[in-house]
Amino acid sequence: MNKKGSIIWFLLAIIVFFGAISGFMYMWQDNNRLINEKQQSIDLFNRLKANHTNGNCGKINRQFIEEANMMGIKAIEHRLDGHIIAEVYYNWSWHVFDVDLGCYYESKGKILSVQELALEPLKLRSCNSTKIPYEELTKIYASTDDNVICTYLFGKCNVWKGVLG
Repeated sequence: MNKKGSIIWFLLAIIVFFGAISGFMYMWQDNNRLINEKQQSIDLFNRLKANHTNGNCGKINRQFIEEANMMGIKAIEHRLDGHIIAEVYYNWSWHVFDVDLGCYYESKGKILSVQELALEPLKLRSCNSTKIPYEELTKIYASTDDNVICTYLFGKCNVWKGVLG
């Protein structure tokens, strides 16, 4: 191989090497951001829960959604057969936060989604709420036919039927 060819291969190797390092650093930063979004969601949940005494499930969960969205975390409202909850998107999936009941439902360290709870209502027992009995809560989550998803744009609810996957 001539000198010019060697230089080109050497430069190409450097570009590939630094491209791989750059890609690794991007993945590391992205992973830290996702871990941070989970912790920010839990911190926001705990702050609002501590100041919430009793009352309107829609109002307190809507406040959670608005504040999460202002922090750059995607959050939506779920209307489940007479009860309103928040669901937050991070780590490529949705996670339920119910400030009114003071609950988020975990299994193996993962906060579950509405869809997961509808399929496995026993997981609702991972948080005990005195406001709604477990049997009633199971019916609320299991009755997916009447679930409505509400995303807010300019303060107005945009309604979607069904469950997000």
